[in-house]
Amino acid sequence: MTFLFRSLLVLTGMTTIWCQLPAQSWITSDYNGYRCAIMQVSDVSVKGDKVRFTCSLVNTGKEELRFDPGQPVREVVFTGDRSFQESELSQEQELIGQGLLRSGIRIKPGEILTGQKLVLDRQKDMTPLDHPVQSAPVASVGDAQAEEKTYSELAEDGCPDLVIDSLWVMGQKRNSLQLMIRLHNRGDGPAHLYTADRQDKGMGVSFYFGTSERISRGSMFIQGEHIDDGLNEAKGMLLPGQSLVKSVNLDMRRHTRFLTAVQCRVDTFQRVVECDETNNEFTYFLR
Repeated sequence: MTFLFRSLLVLTGMTTIWCQLPAQSWITSDYNGYRCAIMQVSDVSVKGDKVRFTCSLVNTGKEELRFDPGQPVREVVFTGDRSFQESELSQEQELIGQGLLRSGIRIKPGEILTGQKLVLDRQKDMTPLDHPVQSAPVASVGDAQAEEKTYSELAEDGCPDLVIDSLWVMGQKRNSLQLMIRLHNRGDGPAHLYTADRQDKGMGVSFYFGTSERISRGSMFIQGEHIDDGLNEAKGMLLPGQSLVKSVNLDMRRHTRFLTAVQCRVDTFQRVVECDETNNEFTYFLR
């Protein structure tokens, strides 16, 4: 099946790293939005097996992060800004997850810890991860002055918050289901869904079949779509409070009666920096 995702406007790159964090009693079973931004990286030194650096850590999720060793693990996403990419630390990504686990650091939602001095150890921290380290571009503010701002300051300037708030079944054929989805920006800043000159392709939306309200490893990926039309007058931007409706022909050839839900995820590759990155899923139960 052809995967139809296309890339979004990239103003400046950020690195996305899938790592592991402890799954303790404070982690609810239905929450999968643990996120930590590694920013303002400096003073990186590599001597033998030790990698030392200074950085700022930002909890961009909705729950407290507790980096404690010796616990069961659960996925978390680390994002690194330009200072991370341009440093030697970008070559040591496999160390970061376990290295932070040994740090004992705790970060509340929205909290910013500056001047954190961390040490990664190749002998201790090279633990195989369930998910390979991935890199993905993420749209961000493109000027140097804005890059120096914290997440809180950027939020004060306005940030988008994309959600799928409605899905309608318009009809059904033998092998397809005709859907309409409504994408809404409930943040206070514009979301760049595609570029005005169409040289970059639009933001992606993915579709799955599943059995529950949340997309999980048991969900079956069906197809990806892209947003590249409908906002030409706004130069590809979905403004605060605006909605965009898109029609989708969903492939039903792999559907079974046991898969009772159509699950959607907007901005799958996190190419738009949002106020809330944890509300990008929507589920519609088939009757």
